[in-house]
Amino acid sequence: MKEEGVSPVVGTLLMVAITIILVASIYLFATSYFATPYMTAQLRCTLTMESQPSTAKDVFFAVEMSSPQQIDVSLVKIGVFHNGKYTMLNYSSSTETWSNYSAGAKWYFKAIFHDNNANKKFDSGDEIEIKIVGTNAPQFSSGDSIRLSIAGYNGVATGYIKL
Repeated sequence: MKEEGVSPVVGTLLMVAITIILVASIYLFATSYFATPYMTAQLRCTLTMESQPSTAKDVFFAVEMSSPQQIDVSLVKIGVFHNGKYTMLNYSSSTETWSNYSAGAKWYFKAIFHDNNANKKFDSGDEIEIKIVGTNAPQFSSGDSIRLSIAGYNGVATGYIKL
């Protein structure tokens, strides 16, 4: 009777190849599963309300940022938390401001970037001015805040309004 099968050398090589493929597949699955959001660059930024020349409808925040050290202004996202409601502002490259203005609105929020070091980048030393614009517009109150995030970075910087 003639026995057929693979030789011990070929069998060992097949088992090693199957093991390598299996381990590689598990590794790729695990790294893609655990890569987000902790593998994303972290935003490290603080927003501090300046006491002057802020008013109840116009507040200024100083920016201190270490990660990223500087970034294009268009990648910055700004939101306002006011009277228990959160409003995301949209960036306009033509005016280089953020706002939630819509036609017919009686009032809206407007954020203005002050590039204090004139490098055309958002970085430490710059300021963000937040205004409430319009007729019969409400005023900011202590506890309201602005929230800043940057596209491609994990995290949010929050600056609290203290009047």
